[in-house]
Amino acid sequence: MNDDGFKNGKTRTRIPREILDVFLQEFKKNISPSSEDRKRIAAQCNIEEKKVRIWFQNKRAKLKKIQNKINNQTHAYNDQMI
Repeated sequence: MNDDGFKNGKTRTRIPREILDVFLQEFKKNISPSSEDRKRIAAQCNIEEKKVRIWFQNKRAKLKKIQNKINNQTHAYNDQMI
């Protein structure tokens, strides 16, 4: 944050639904697309490759977080059953 209490940097980019649908389809096929795949997706959606890369990174992080939460709940349940 700067002296005014505001964050430095860029504002959040909203991704339109039709582009999000393309990203989700691609994510179902491959959660870690190659550089060439990201460039193809970016060209198809007319969006910067960096935004494609960041979206996939964030989506993988969210998936990992959900999986960890499920695993922790399963372990807690199993511990109670012992």
